[in-house]
Amino acid sequence: MPGPPAAGSREPSEIPVLETERLRLRPYRLADLDPLAAMWGDPEHVRFIGARPRPRSEVFVSLQRHIGSWFLVGYGFWVLESREDQRVLGEAGFLPGMRAMEPGIDDTPEAGWSIAKTHWGRGLATEALKACLAWGDEALPFTRTACIIEPVNEASVRVATKCGFEKQMDSMLGESPVGVYTRTRP
Repeated sequence: MPGPPAAGSREPSEIPVLETERLRLRPYRLADLDPLAAMWGDPEHVRFIGARPRPRSEVFVSLQRHIGSWFLVGYGFWVLESREDQRVLGEAGFLPGMRAMEPGIDDTPEAGWSIAKTHWGRGLATEALKACLAWGDEALPFTRTACIIEPVNEASVRVATKCGFEKQMDSMLGESPVGVYTRTRP
């Protein structure tokens, strides 16, 4: 089994900050824990992402994983912050696609995104993902990225499609059927 894809580690000062019209994609801060825990603890939010609300302690571990990814492989997730009022709106970015699924995507960075329910339907996920992909196209040596989406998550399928992902196959992630979507750098 191949190891995780690597792009080279980064120091904290080297984690880029990206900006879009409405969003600032920035490194995590400890102060982000409470708004992210509220987002991931909402049963409606996780309905198509594992269907299990996450306790604050799990969200903290996830925050650490996202920060650590930058140091281990040179890419990771960002917090999505409103440029207007600095509220945490969600998170997006890349992670090593090391999932227990067959066939696996271990050799491909996995794109992911999640927007707090109070901000759904405003195009923020598409805006954030396009910024992540533009950065990745310039900064990462990979020509392909993937994302994993539960088939019933029609909103995320639309986001992925708008951003150039195409469904490649069906798979299982634990007990959940998922579609594996890939995008090749233009």
